Amino acid sequence: MDTERGLNQRKADEALRSLFKGAGHSTAPESMDARILARIAVTAPAGVAMEPPIIPLGGWIGAGVISIGLVGAAVLSPSPGGTGWVDQALNKLPKLDLAYILTSPWILAITVGAITLFILDSILSRRRLTSVTH
Repeated sequence: MDTERGLNQRKADEALRSLFKGAGHSTAPESMDARILARIAVTAPAGVAMEPPIIPLGGWIGAGVISIGLVGAAVLSPSPGGTGWVDQALNKLPKLDLAYILTSPWILAITVGAITLFILDSILSRRRLTSVTH
């Protein structure tokens, strides 16, 4: 509202309507559509650039191989008399019953759910990437 001239909401609306009525109706020039379409055709569409991952696939594979190798070397290293640090560390670990783990409905449900979500994420990511590149 225009407080300097003392206009309230209704008077301000009337002033604005009279301004638009005074300006009249104007139409765009005939060549306006062609100029807009020509400008749009020249402008290249902005594509989506996928950022490379922070750790590439080779890095994950290498880290996995090194981890498995270190764990395997630590577990399989011979220790005479069973008093080595590896044997002491292994004796402190809780003993896991593999039969119970494989037959537990909770662990199986979590595993199936995680695998299902991983598969769905892979499918949806592949669809998104193929739609961006085409």
